[in-house]
Amino acid sequence: MDTTNIGVEMTNVEALISDNCYKVPSYQRHYSWNKESLKDFWDDLVDVMEGYQDSHFIGQVVTYVNNGVQEVIDGQQRLTTISILLAVVLNKIEDIFDDVDGKPKNKLLTTRANIEELLRWDETNPSLTLQEYETGDNSIDDYFRGIFEGRTDLNPNNKDIEPVKNIKTAFNSFSSLIEDYYKGKKIVFPTDKADVIVNIFKSLKSRFILSKVFTRKKEDAYIIYQSLNSKGTPLKASELIKSHVMLQVANSDDNEKKMVQKNWDKISTAFGNDSDKITTFIRVYWSAVKRVVTVNQLFRSISEGINDKNKTLLFLEDLSEVVDYYVAMENSLSNKKDKELFNDDTIESMLFILKKLGVSLHYPILFSMILRGTDRDTQRVVIYKILSVFIRHRTICGKGTNTLEKGYAKIAQNIWNQKISTGVEITTELDDELLKSDVEVKNAFQGLSKETKKKGEKRWTLIYLMYRLYKEYGDFENIELSQVGLDNLSVIHINKDISSDYVDYIGNYALVENKLKDMYGENDIYKSLSESRYSVNNTISKKLKNKEWDTQDIIERQNDMSNKVLGIW
Repeated sequence: MDTTNIGVEMTNVEALISDNCYKVPSYQRHYSWNKESLKDFWDDLVDVMEGYQDSHFIGQVVTYVNNGVQEVIDGQQRLTTISILLAVVLNKIEDIFDDVDGKPKNKLLTTRANIEELLRWDETNPSLTLQEYETGDNSIDDYFRGIFEGRTDLNPNNKDIEPVKNIKTAFNSFSSLIEDYYKGKKIVFPTDKADVIVNIFKSLKSRFILSKVFTRKKEDAYIIYQSLNSKGTPLKASELIKSHVMLQVANSDDNEKKMVQKNWDKISTAFGNDSDKITTFIRVYWSAVKRVVTVNQLFRSISEGINDKNKTLLFLEDLSEVVDYYVAMENSLSNKKDKELFNDDTIESMLFILKKLGVSLHYPILFSMILRGTDRDTQRVVIYKILSVFIRHRTICGKGTNTLEKGYAKIAQNIWNQKISTGVEITTELDDELLKSDVEVKNAFQGLSKETKKKGEKRWTLIYLMYRLYKEYGDFENIELSQVGLDNLSVIHINKDISSDYVDYIGNYALVENKLKDMYGENDIYKSLSESRYSVNNTISKKLKNKEWDTQDIIERQNDMSNKVLGIW
């Protein structure tokens, strides 16, 4: 390798692109970043925008300089992604340009001009030219250039070209992520949106850092590329965190080192030394005391926040204190040792239900309450509210979990920072932040439909819904949840021979004992219900004896249930 023909430098996005012409050769793979990779890229950018990182390293670019044009040997996915995001920034500028004036308008004008100067997409030698789709077919690059002018629709000539569709997906994804950012920050005024747009551009161009290697011999470029991308086993976040915390106490006395090692060993042993599980556990803790981050962001965030011996010792003490609780919840409190941790039948039952429903988003709140010594009565009230929020938000209204994860974490952080501590304070904040309104819940429940499953979260969701409704109607009187034995119950259709639109309505389900389902099932509904110990079933069986159970019966029952759920949850 001739090192006299090799250049290496650290650079930012602006310097990387400015006055350079990059070309992706035809033998390179086409653009293929998926939504997960795009989201990771965006999350890192948001960290920089909000000051959690001064700068962010996004990898390397390796090029072969050929007659003034740099063939991209490695890094074309990053270059293309950066360019697509800048195209979205231009699009967002156009969205609000006519709604601002004065200084905000001037900032947008400057940002637009800077992007045009950087990318030069309408010139003979743009900053980046993508490869041909086939010999003589420039469909990919034509579409790529078009997005900077707002031409993002596909046409009959490119709608089946995968890299073109990937570029469109990336454009739409970044556009949605920016809109989500506005909503999350409650940004509605065009002037405030202008500030965000300018911040996106400034952070991306100046504070996203790359290493650039350029050569004048193609074979040297490939040798470097292969060395940089040689395959090994990448370290997991928990392994990096372990190395970091050990480094923080490297100059401590032997007792402190032994304590750190002992606490880490306790955590590691609790998860059978599974690095991924340890990482997930630490991420939950970090959500409780600091902020929600992705797995990819976790090590960096912790290394910046846990940066001295005292913080390291406290960090590991906290993890050691909550690890047994975490494992117990993950195990659905399946043994005596797990139950003794909480030592409260009601709490144990609610945590059991949450786990069976597939919920773990509330763990940060549990962590903060445990670490802050919240009493059992308060924990009981808060956990029931957590369950109510989930049932309303997810089970009944069918909303996504992203809002819950961030909302639960925010409340956990307020508990950790001792902004709220009493049951009233915590549940009030849960109501204000996350609880769906009575009107929304009632309307959603009136049309709620769930499929039955033999196993898993959907089965448990139906069983729990029906149990609480039956209790509201008078069954299970003076019987606590911990005494019910929900695994001894099943859900059956009252009438399967009706319109498919209504067959899975909640109003068409009955909760029966497993022995009755095994004996009669849905083959003899009358016997399943008439021989049940539950009064709700006996009442329905009388209706079945006198007439068919029809759509109107289901609708009336479900409407009545919709009133009940407001009091339950």
